[in-house]
Amino acid sequence: MPHKLLTDRFVAGVRPSEGVPQVDYFDQGHPALALRVGHRDKVWTFHYRDNGRLRRAKLGRYPEMTLAEAREAWRLARKALADGTFGRSSVPGSKVETVVAEWLKSWRQGKAANSISAVESQLRIDILPAWGQRNIADITKRDVLALLDTITGREASTRARRVFATLRTFFDWCIMWEIIVAHPMAGCKPPHHSPLFLRRSTPSTRRQPQ
Repeated sequence: MPHKLLTDRFVAGVRPSEGVPQVDYFDQGHPALALRVGHRDKVWTFHYRDNGRLRRAKLGRYPEMTLAEAREAWRLARKALADGTFGRSSVPGSKVETVVAEWLKSWRQGKAANSISAVESQLRIDILPAWGQRNIADITKRDVLALLDTITGREASTRARRVFATLRTFFDWCIMWEIIVAHPMAGCKPPHHSPLFLRRSTPSTRRQPQ
């Protein structure tokens, strides 16, 4: 884990060594602020301890977040940590629409054009109108089920299953990057042909014994 005073020139040009998947460069003078450099992208991270366990929170992706902006995000994160208010929800850029945009940049690499178009349609029509302005850390299993119920209720069960698969991939990525702590789809199964709320509320039609 090299430490050095990061500069705009260094951040723009740095690449990982051959055979090394990624390297964290810690910014001298800004404790726990690091630039994680991979072969495909560069990500600003903030490292801290939570109940004695070392954790890493993603601040943003370079070049969308500049060195100066990363240092300001680091300052805000340190202040929130000192105040006892720090969490994934306090990390800048943690709205669902912002995190989705970050994920989409990574996910779409190497994907077929029709697959990208289908997922972008799901995001634009089904997911972001419901959750876009919410904090990613606030999305729960109940929210996931309600969204899938809404889609299935439009007699679009095939689309609901596709949205389910997209959300699963997205939240898996969020877990990998430690953007969220708990997976909101843990225990969820792909939706069936009828809405969940209808299955819960419709009386059984099974013939009663005479």
